[in-house]
Amino acid sequence: MAVVYNTFGDRPIYLAHIRKTGGTSLNFSFFALASPDPESIWMKMREDGSEIVDEGDYRFVTRNKGHIEAGQYSYAHSHIPFHELDLRENVFTVCALRDPVDRIRSHYRMVGSYLVSGVQKKWLEVERNWMGDGVVDFCRNMPKERREAQLRCFSKDGNIQEAVEAATNVDHLFDFHRFGKSMNSLSQKLGVKLEIFHERKTVEDHISDHELAKIQDLLEQEILFYNSIIEHL
Repeated sequence: MAVVYNTFGDRPIYLAHIRKTGGTSLNFSFFALASPDPESIWMKMREDGSEIVDEGDYRFVTRNKGHIEAGQYSYAHSHIPFHELDLRENVFTVCALRDPVDRIRSHYRMVGSYLVSGVQKKWLEVERNWMGDGVVDFCRNMPKERREAQLRCFSKDGNIQEAVEAATNVDHLFDFHRFGKSMNSLSQKLGVKLEIFHERKTVEDHISDHELAKIQDLLEQEILFYNSIIEHL
């Protein structure tokens, strides 16, 4: 007989975590429901490489596609896009979305700050090569599936109509730009009180109108998707 774990609400929860959309903060909000030290759960997953972390009667899962699809957990999160997963029907799905230009700029600032401060991350060895001479180069040098990560979370081929249809089936689309309101709405849906954590905040930068236009051109399809789904956030 399968073990039944406590849930936050009455269903296991899966967050499709698109980078730089507030997913780390959301993770901490759920970790904090099970532990007074949510950092300890994060450290086990990120530093120790654990794909499953049990905290009392709660189970947290990350990265492992098979475990995520099995649905035997309280809360799961990963960067695996929805279109690659066959989730159980009872899984409550969450995904946070952010203005595409804002998301890319935040990603660029994060990579730049990590490189300056000497942070050691395996993925930095790849992403440092995207930096170029500025944020436009960074955006241009990213693989398309990473540049259009929000669109391609819902459609492998970047089909906007397919992505919009899939996104509207998500149980809770989280609006990064109205974080508190989205958190309150999610809390109400689940019947729990989620605390807001702000992780990995970076200092705002300035770009010229010319740079902005270049980035918008590179993100044309992602922007079209975002503008089509924004009314559902």
